[in-house]
Amino acid sequence: MKRATGVQAEGRTVTIRQDGRDRLISLNAEDDSILDAALRQGADLPFACKGGVCATCKCKVVSGKVAMAANYSLEADEVAAGYVLSCQALPTSGDVVVDFDARGWHERTADYPSRPRAATDSEPPAGA
Repeated sequence: MKRATGVQAEGRTVTIRQDGRDRLISLNAEDDSILDAALRQGADLPFACKGGVCATCKCKVVSGKVAMAANYSLEADEVAAGYVLSCQALPTSGDVVVDFDARGWHERTADYPSRPRAATDSEPPAGA
């Protein structure tokens, strides 16, 4: 049974963008999510809980549409900006592209230019 109830993702393809490279993956009947399909096909994607809680597998949908079965970690503004949990997401359209490179602090702080920057938001040292 698929995590995103009612989503027929078997046979669909998804482009995974990570570390500046694109990788095309295909979903089959055993895949419960985009993350499962990618891991099955050898991708080295970030994840921890696979339950929609930790947000380690967060990525941004830059093309197409996906459905998430559960979301216990993303804020409403993140979802509105196109972020999903790949462990809970299945494609619902063709031409889906998800970007794991679009996860950094710089995008989050760019959305809130007047928000004070936390100590963890600091720039990396020059040459790092």
